[in-house]
Order: sequence, then C-alpha cells, then structure tokens
Amino acid sequence: MYSRPQQRCYSRDPHPLLKRNEFITLVPIVVLDVTHQNESVKTGPIAICIELKVSSNIPANTSAYCLIIRDKIY
Repeated sequence: MYSRPQQRCYSRDPHPLLKRNEFITLVPIVVLDVTHQNESVKTGPIAICIELKVSSNIPANTSAYCLIIRDKIY
C-alpha cells in the first residue's frame, strides 16, 4: 500500500522518498482512489468526511492537510 499510488496514478515503478518506517512514523499520508465512483455523484460539490481509528491518542496541536486532485477526461 505504501508505494502503490505511484504505480496507480503515474504508471511507473515506485521510488519512495522515505523508507516505509519513516513514512509511517513521520509523515503518514492517506490516499483515497475514487476513480471508479459513479459519475452521477460528481455533478456538484461533494462533502468529504474522513474518520480515523488510531491505536493511541493523536498529540495536541497536530495538523492535518487535504489535497484533492480531480482529473476528468471528456
């Protein structure tokens, strides 16, 4: 799962910048592939809610960022 986004999104062999352990502990990223979603739900704004189940409390003052890349081919 760690290196699959490069294969899936860019059709290239994965070359991660970080080792898997560094990625998990320092900069965990969640990738959601919604390319196979029904097009009828993409006609207007969409509210996205992400819920995380974690094994320990998230430290105070932790920030989370979201980048949504949408590519529609006509």
